[in-house]
Amino acid sequence: MNFLLPTLLAGLIGTSIPVLIHLLFRRRSRKVKWAAMQFFGEAAGPARWPSRWKMWLLMGCRVGAIGAVALALSRPRVIGRAVPSSWLAPTPANIAIVIDHSVSSTRITDGQSAFDRSLDVADEVLRRLRPTDSARVVFAEHSPRVANAEVVRGSDAGGILELRQSLRRQTGPAADSSIPQAIAAAEKSLGNAPPGKNLILVLSSPEQNSWHAHDEALWQVALSHRADAGVYSLSMPQANVFSDAAVANLRIEPAIVGRSHPLHIRCMVSNLGSKPLSPTISHLFIDEIEADNQVVPALATKEISELEFALPQGSAAGSHRVRVKLDVHDSLAVDDQTLAVVDVLEPIPILIVEGSFSHAGDASSSQFLSAALHPDELSVLKPTVIPLSELPTTRLNEFAAVVFNDCPMLPPAVRDELITYTRGGRGVWFILGPRTQSDFVRDNLVNSGLFPCEPQSVQTSPDPGITAVVKDPSHPILIPVTAAGGNPFNGSYVRTWWSLKPTDPLTQTLVAAPSGDPLMMLRPVGASGGSILVWTTSADGSWNNWNLMPNFVPLVVESALHLALPPAHLNPAWLVAGQPIEFSTPADRPFSIATLTEPDGLNIPKAPAAVDGRLIVTFPGAFQPGFYTLSAGEVTRTAAVNLDPRQLTPSPLTADDLRWLTESQKIHTISSDQLEQVLRPHSDQLEISSTLGILTLAFLVGESAIAMLIARQSVSAQVVPSVASIPERETVEA
Repeated sequence: MNFLLPTLLAGLIGTSIPVLIHLLFRRRSRKVKWAAMQFFGEAAGPARWPSRWKMWLLMGCRVGAIGAVALALSRPRVIGRAVPSSWLAPTPANIAIVIDHSVSSTRITDGQSAFDRSLDVADEVLRRLRPTDSARVVFAEHSPRVANAEVVRGSDAGGILELRQSLRRQTGPAADSSIPQAIAAAEKSLGNAPPGKNLILVLSSPEQNSWHAHDEALWQVALSHRADAGVYSLSMPQANVFSDAAVANLRIEPAIVGRSHPLHIRCMVSNLGSKPLSPTISHLFIDEIEADNQVVPALATKEISELEFALPQGSAAGSHRVRVKLDVHDSLAVDDQTLAVVDVLEPIPILIVEGSFSHAGDASSSQFLSAALHPDELSVLKPTVIPLSELPTTRLNEFAAVVFNDCPMLPPAVRDELITYTRGGRGVWFILGPRTQSDFVRDNLVNSGLFPCEPQSVQTSPDPGITAVVKDPSHPILIPVTAAGGNPFNGSYVRTWWSLKPTDPLTQTLVAAPSGDPLMMLRPVGASGGSILVWTTSADGSWNNWNLMPNFVPLVVESALHLALPPAHLNPAWLVAGQPIEFSTPADRPFSIATLTEPDGLNIPKAPAAVDGRLIVTFPGAFQPGFYTLSAGEVTRTAAVNLDPRQLTPSPLTADDLRWLTESQKIHTISSDQLEQVLRPHSDQLEISSTLGILTLAFLVGESAIAMLIARQSVSAQVVPSVASIPERETVEA
């Protein structure tokens, strides 16, 4: 036997009260025989014993009543394995409900999604909480989210109603979820729950993407401080027969778009369902205005079709939202569209510093460069050519990149400014040629630290010259000229070049002579994306014939774009859910606060951090699919977030997965019929407080009956006075 409230056993001390009263107030008497006593002996003697027996019984009833009350209040429990469970003592339950809120949980099967089923079950559990029970609700998303900050008690009808209503007001699903982390959050939330049995009920579709079966490292980290709580998973129906069309992999070409550029938009449509997909219509929206539509052919299971939309003319400058949507009703709505953003750029200013000291000098090499950078009105680059004499009065910060074309010298003030310029994320391009002197390389590149190298002598090859060799064909600058395969410099030659040996291990050699002398080198500067590009041979045809080869224009354009718009500064067409959203700008264009507006309208402000001459702000991973708007000062950017395709493919838990979860993580899968038994636990003990209450009542009834009987006998005895005993204070003389 054990007691739920053992301190109340102190009430047993009260059982001594009737005994003490009896001892203190009993009448003391002595027998005195006198001459006539012999005539009353037979009548008085036998009547004494029943009266004494009744007095002892009366005192026993009073002692028993007090003792039964004290025991009942202490709530004693005895082992009761052989009695029905309804007789056993109910145990208060602290229930944490984990609801999977990932994309896979919204897939509709048999007319309802697993998420909706989970909400129905959670609502029923909350509605049927006993007054001694308590509950918490945790949504399993990429990071667990607790629905109610405080534990809600079953006796709090208002709190239960508010929590039930809040469950129905959830926004769209998260990109993914982690059941292990949600269970860990649920166990933590039960840490301050009232005394009782802790239970965790997981409501989730049987998907590997959420459960992370066999990922022992994740489970070990998430449940490193596992509490003593039983974890149960309610069995949900699996999706076996369903239709599901998914559109993904949206691509926009070209990657860098200027005003009036033609656009090509491509995407893939897949049939992820188990049933064939009928023909349907796809719609292309730009800034929520339909721009085109196409027919999607019928697709068999697991079949893929590619869509292409061609727009002859781009939009105005700025960020534009692109959305491709299917006219289809299937089991999963969230993958029926895909999003992207296209940034149409204003012409990017590029400064070309000509090595001559005035406009009257020979600027043929710069003319080649200028023509290559701006071959037509569709070009996204806007070159400006100035002589070397105008450089000290030119504001470099107004240009995205600066090209020093065969300059014999640089003013010291400009040389110092270039260090800050490149560390702020901009690019500098040095083209060495006939006018370049050895002291130019030593003073402006080596001694300043802009481009550490060991200058050698000028190298000359016999006619007709050497053919350049590509050393890094996968570099973004060279991809447009190496995509067709082979050596893009075949048919061209280089007769003269500067021999420079880079000493910075971060310097990349993109193109080199057969001897190994670098012809194109790129060195990153700082952490903000700035870089320095060095050509050791000219661009005017005096030392080579590159200006006549077909690849000259794309080579020059890609070099300038890489310097002006390094990959770290380009706004990607779309992000996979979970990737951070970043924005940066040079420090000379300051902003105090950047605000990110999420698809549901929530605004998140954040102050920028200064890094290497730039202001950078980073918002942690965006896990809700949709369009995000970032405002920083006068700049507004749009980001598109799509689902990870791996989250869209159904991958139900296997029998081996379920066995691993049961044996390794002690997660018990239960059916709906077992839910009541789990959520309303009973101990293996029978509480006998009610029995003691009945016993108390019996003692009181017995005490009353005996007291009345004694009282009646006392009245009857007064009719014939008894002289069997005389009080001790009386003196009777014979």
